[in-house]
Amino acid sequence: MSTTARQVIDRTRARLKIRTRLRAFADPTSGPARPTVQSGANGAAPRKGPAPLTPVGPGHRTTPQGTWRIEPGTGFFDRHPRFLDTSEVAANNWRLNLRHEAIITANKDVLEGAEVLDIASHDGRWTAAALLAGARHVVGAEGRPELVEHAAENLAHYGIGPDRYRFIVGDLFSTLEEEKPQADVVLCLGFLYHTMRYDDVFRLMRQSNAEHLVLDTRIEPSDEPVMRVRTNGLEGQGSAFTEDPISTGQVLVGRPSVPALRRMARVYGYELDRYPDWFGILEDNPDAREVGVYKKGLRATLRFRRDRSLDVAAAPEA
Repeated sequence: MSTTARQVIDRTRARLKIRTRLRAFADPTSGPARPTVQSGANGAAPRKGPAPLTPVGPGHRTTPQGTWRIEPGTGFFDRHPRFLDTSEVAANNWRLNLRHEAIITANKDVLEGAEVLDIASHDGRWTAAALLAGARHVVGAEGRPELVEHAAENLAHYGIGPDRYRFIVGDLFSTLEEEKPQADVVLCLGFLYHTMRYDDVFRLMRQSNAEHLVLDTRIEPSDEPVMRVRTNGLEGQGSAFTEDPISTGQVLVGRPSVPALRRMARVYGYELDRYPDWFGILEDNPDAREVGVYKKGLRATLRFRRDRSLDVAAAPEA
């Protein structure tokens, strides 16, 4: 066979191989078996099961089954519905009821008889919840005057006397620096992801001489002490608040990871005390809505305690 004839045969074989591969790619029956997707009843698409719970914490429930079950109509905000009307922020009773379990019920042991500082007290919902859980007195700090008016009206509506609370109105940093309210417990709920002034926040909480800090905030999911930098507008009750004029209408805010929050707290003499049982709270209330950020570990509730062993020893007198 001549060299030319052999080259023609080799080229023909190569073309046949390419065509065979193209047919196999186009026709799934002519190539290797491929996995098939099983359909549901009547040929419908298969139903997805519930997404796994991954709340921030130990990764499993820490309380007996049913501890946190809220029967319809029995939650704190079902019994105090006025708070659903005096705020435009996350006014969902399921979400608020479950947050009440994690923030108030889980911390009742430190709230009973306590002086409380409620940072970014909004319409008084958590001030009222703390007082009705047994706190002796609450100082609420809030930047928006209209929300403080709602708070006073709400507390009066639910029979809480004005001798049990006081509200400070104005920029949180300047007013708390000036007034220096003292407390046993600080509530800092839904505020830390509306600021970048973390050093100031923890310094002001430490300045109150509180034994416990209860924080609830959006977080950056990471095992490292990091923070995601974001921007926040200034319009609406759910946005950042500042008395400084910002020409762009936005401020820088952050979302720290839990390790970052732990490091910040430690600098000011606080150690992580415990996580509320969000796993159990969510598991006991599977029908709850608007709580995806807790289910996915994108928002956390944490309790810190004062650890005096972290204090720098005073220098001995000469």
